[in-house]
Amino acid sequence: MERRLPYPGEVLVRVGQRVEPDEVVARAYVPGTPHVVNLARALMIPPARVERAMRREVGNKVTEGETLASAGVFGSRSCPAPVSGVIAAVDSETGYVTIVPDPVTVELQATVRGIVMEVLPYEGVRIETPAAQIYGVFGIGQERSGVLHLLVTDPSEPILPEMIDARCAYAIVIGGSGITAAALQRAVREQVRGVIVGGIDEAELRAFLGWESPASWRHGIRSWRVTAPETSTELTLVVTEGFGVRPMSAPLFELLASH
Repeated sequence: MERRLPYPGEVLVRVGQRVEPDEVVARAYVPGTPHVVNLARALMIPPARVERAMRREVGNKVTEGETLASAGVFGSRSCPAPVSGVIAAVDSETGYVTIVPDPVTVELQATVRGIVMEVLPYEGVRIETPAAQIYGVFGIGQERSGVLHLLVTDPSEPILPEMIDARCAYAIVIGGSGITAAALQRAVREQVRGVIVGGIDEAELRAFLGWESPASWRHGIRSWRVTAPETSTELTLVVTEGFGVRPMSAPLFELLASH
């Protein structure tokens, strides 16, 4: 299994080392997108006066909310820094100030238990592990790992709220034909890491995510762009067959049930 960073970084393990699913094998520092602040407009001053109004100089570090510049009688008008970072430029012709945010740390976990067979310098690793690779047609959430926990005995059975309890904590639970919004909410409360099911009803998914209208997340008719609101969930959901009540395929269900 190959694990790669999205940006060049530092590999933290060596060839032959045994790793666990939650172990960090590589790390990168991703530069943030520069923020441009129209300081002249914010302070209602000519662009030529922006440099004099600055509380910090180019190259200085600022923290989010800190006063970036001020003007007026006794500094009555001020502009806070929108992000934490370093002041990269002050343009006295346009009145714009550029702030480069602090880099974001990205940590790459192994996600599997195995042995590092190859180190890809600055990129990641290849890990040897007994595994099966499956694909879903839809999913939400981040990469997660956990012990598989079977909740149903038949691929046509859905996951109901009462099936989820403390024994499911930190596990990846396996269902059959679907799962309700109430069951997903119960899974979050019980600290379930992931859910794999055959299908899910559109209304149940929207209720769980808090999306009030399907029009807000379907494909646009003209642009074909997905206009989904930003999704942040405390568990990962993988749907293997599609929307609606869709029993999981028998071979896939048997494979997951055997582990």
